[in-house]
Amino acid sequence: MDSPHEDVVVLDGMHPGRDWPLALAEQLLSDPAPWSDEVPLAGPTQWRTFAEVASAVNWHNRRRVSPKLAVEPLRRNEPLAIYSTQELLDMLSAIWRMHHHVGAGVGEVEPGLRALLRVVVARMRSATPPRFEFPQ
Repeated sequence: MDSPHEDVVVLDGMHPGRDWPLALAEQLLSDPAPWSDEVPLAGPTQWRTFAEVASAVNWHNRRRVSPKLAVEPLRRNEPLAIYSTQELLDMLSAIWRMHHHVGAGVGEVEPGLRALLRVVVARMRSATPPRFEFPQ
Protein backbone atom coordinates (compact mmCIF):
# COMPACT_ATOMS: atom_id res chain seq x y z
CA MET A 1 0.00 0.00 0.00
CA ASP A 2 1.51 3.32 -1.03
CA SER A 3 -0.72 5.51 1.10
CA PRO A 4 -3.00 4.93 4.07
CA HIS A 5 -5.82 6.45 1.98
CA GLU A 6 -5.65 3.83 -0.76
CA ASP A 7 -7.44 1.21 1.25
CA VAL A 8 -10.78 -0.49 0.98
CA VAL A 9 -13.03 -1.09 3.98
CA VAL A 10 -15.49 -3.97 3.94
CA LEU A 11 -18.62 -3.00 5.87
CA ASP A 12 -19.53 -6.49 7.00
CA GLY A 13 -20.80 -5.68 10.46
CA MET A 14 -24.10 -6.01 12.24
CA HIS A 15 -25.98 -3.63 9.95
CA PRO A 16 -25.43 -4.82 6.38
CA GLY A 17 -25.91 -2.24 3.67
CA ARG A 18 -25.42 0.78 5.94
CA ASP A 19 -22.78 3.41 5.33
CA TRP A 20 -20.01 3.76 7.88
CA PRO A 21 -21.42 5.91 10.75
CA LEU A 22 -19.20 8.98 10.39
CA ALA A 23 -21.59 11.28 12.26
CA LEU A 24 -21.72 8.87 15.22
CA ALA A 25 -17.92 8.62 15.24
CA GLU A 26 -17.66 12.41 15.35
CA GLN A 27 -20.22 12.47 18.17
CA LEU A 28 -18.13 9.98 20.15
CA LEU A 29 -15.05 12.13 19.74
CA SER A 30 -16.80 15.38 20.71
CA ASP A 31 -18.38 14.02 23.90
CA PRO A 32 -16.07 13.46 26.90
CA ALA A 33 -18.41 10.84 28.44
CA PRO A 34 -16.71 7.44 28.73
CA TRP A 35 -17.27 4.81 26.05
CA SER A 36 -17.30 1.88 28.44
CA ASP A 37 -20.21 0.51 30.40
CA GLU A 38 -17.90 -0.83 33.09
CA VAL A 39 -19.14 -0.64 36.67
CA PRO A 40 -18.95 1.52 38.67
CA LEU A 41 -19.34 4.57 36.47
CA ALA A 42 -21.08 7.68 37.65
CA GLY A 43 -23.08 9.41 34.98
CA PRO A 44 -23.93 8.64 31.38
CA THR A 45 -21.72 6.72 29.01
CA GLN A 46 -21.47 6.48 25.25
CA TRP A 47 -21.45 2.68 25.25
CA ARG A 48 -24.33 2.33 22.77
CA THR A 49 -22.84 4.86 20.35
CA PHE A 50 -19.44 3.19 20.63
CA ALA A 51 -21.06 -0.20 19.95
CA GLU A 52 -22.83 1.17 16.86
CA VAL A 53 -19.57 2.52 15.41
CA ALA A 54 -17.49 -0.52 16.38
CA SER A 55 -20.00 -3.00 14.98
CA ALA A 56 -19.96 -1.50 11.46
CA VAL A 57 -17.22 -4.01 10.59
CA ASN A 58 -16.70 -7.56 11.78
CA TRP A 59 -13.03 -8.22 12.56
CA HIS A 60 -13.83 -11.91 12.86
CA ASN A 61 -14.36 -12.20 9.09
CA ARG A 62 -10.71 -11.32 8.45
CA ARG A 63 -9.10 -12.63 11.65
CA ARG A 64 -6.20 -10.26 11.13
CA VAL A 65 -6.00 -9.49 14.81
CA SER A 66 -7.17 -11.27 17.94
CA PRO A 67 -9.13 -9.21 20.46
CA LYS A 68 -6.34 -9.54 23.00
CA LEU A 69 -3.71 -8.43 20.48
CA ALA A 70 -5.89 -5.58 19.21
CA VAL A 71 -5.22 -3.57 22.35
CA GLU A 72 -1.43 -3.88 22.14
CA PRO A 73 -0.80 -1.11 19.58
CA LEU A 74 -2.92 1.19 21.75
CA ARG A 75 -1.12 0.22 24.96
CA ARG A 76 2.25 0.78 23.28
CA ASN A 77 1.16 4.10 21.74
CA GLU A 78 2.18 2.87 18.29
CA PRO A 79 1.75 5.28 15.39
CA LEU A 80 -1.68 4.43 14.03
CA ALA A 81 -0.96 5.84 10.57
CA ILE A 82 0.89 2.62 9.68
CA TYR A 83 -2.40 0.68 9.73
CA SER A 84 -4.97 0.58 6.95
CA THR A 85 -8.41 1.91 7.77
CA GLN A 86 -9.74 -1.67 7.67
CA GLU A 87 -7.13 -2.72 10.22
CA LEU A 88 -8.00 0.21 12.50
CA LEU A 89 -11.71 -0.52 12.29
CA ASP A 90 -11.03 -4.22 12.86
CA MET A 91 -9.11 -3.28 16.02
CA LEU A 92 -12.06 -1.18 17.18
CA SER A 93 -14.45 -4.06 16.44
CA ALA A 94 -12.25 -6.64 18.17
CA ILE A 95 -11.88 -4.54 21.32
CA TRP A 96 -15.63 -3.85 21.42
CA ARG A 97 -16.39 -7.57 21.08
CA MET A 98 -13.84 -8.48 23.74
CA HIS A 99 -15.46 -5.99 26.10
CA HIS A 100 -18.95 -7.14 25.16
CA HIS A 101 -18.18 -10.82 25.74
CA VAL A 102 -15.72 -10.78 28.65
CA GLY A 103 -16.28 -7.35 30.17
CA ALA A 104 -12.80 -5.91 29.71
CA GLY A 105 -10.93 -3.81 27.26
CA VAL A 106 -12.61 -0.49 26.50
CA GLY A 107 -12.01 1.51 29.66
CA GLU A 108 -8.32 0.74 29.94
CA VAL A 109 -7.52 1.78 26.37
CA GLU A 110 -10.13 4.47 25.71
CA PRO A 111 -7.54 7.21 25.11
CA GLY A 112 -5.97 4.99 22.44
CA LEU A 113 -9.39 4.16 20.98
CA ARG A 114 -10.13 7.88 20.73
CA ALA A 115 -6.81 8.41 18.92
CA LEU A 116 -7.63 5.51 16.59
CA LEU A 117 -11.05 6.93 15.79
CA ARG A 118 -9.56 10.40 15.17
CA VAL A 119 -7.27 8.84 12.53
CA VAL A 120 -10.21 7.08 10.88
CA VAL A 121 -12.39 10.22 10.89
CA ALA A 122 -9.53 12.29 9.45
CA ARG A 123 -9.19 9.76 6.64
CA MET A 124 -12.93 9.90 5.99
CA ARG A 125 -12.79 13.69 5.77
CA SER A 126 -9.67 13.73 3.57
CA ALA A 127 -9.60 14.44 -0.17
CA THR A 128 -8.94 10.71 -0.75
CA PRO A 129 -11.14 8.80 1.71
CA PRO A 130 -11.15 5.02 1.92
CA ARG A 131 -13.49 3.20 -0.42
CA PHE A 132 -16.24 1.19 1.23
CA GLU A 133 -17.59 -2.10 -0.02
CA PHE A 134 -20.38 -4.32 1.15
CA PRO A 135 -19.84 -8.07 1.23
CA GLN A 136 -21.28 -9.97 -1.73
